[in-house]
Amino acid sequence: MGGRVYNFDSEDLTKRTQHYEWLIPVHFKNVDTRGDSSILYLQARTTTVQRTLVPNTQVLDFGEIPVAFRKTAEILIKNTG
Repeated sequence: MGGRVYNFDSEDLTKRTQHYEWLIPVHFKNVDTRGDSSILYLQARTTTVQRTLVPNTQVLDFGEIPVAFRKTAEILIKNTG
């Protein structure tokens, strides 16, 4: 169905946030009654903010690890905030 977006502090990238409102159609059919399906609309709100903790890698692949074994990996996290 789409949604709406609201931008706050768009001039300052360190404070910039975006807020979204979504209207999601949910189709369902009551099993007790034999009839047409009904639609219920679910409203969801989400927010995005500037990322302040940035890892030095985007993917950690540990591969296959047997039970009772462990494998560790070191990642560095940079605080840009």
